[in-house]
Amino acid sequence: MDKLQSNMIKAIRLPLILGILFIHANNTPIAHAVIGGG
Repeated sequence: MDKLQSNMIKAIRLPLILGILFIHANNTPIAHAVIGGG
């Protein structure tokens, strides 16, 4: 179970980090609305 959770976290973490970097790079009002709730 621990190994499975660890693999899931690794699989989720990379796209999450890339998504955050992408939103910061494209610092648009839409991105602010998505991240900051408006």
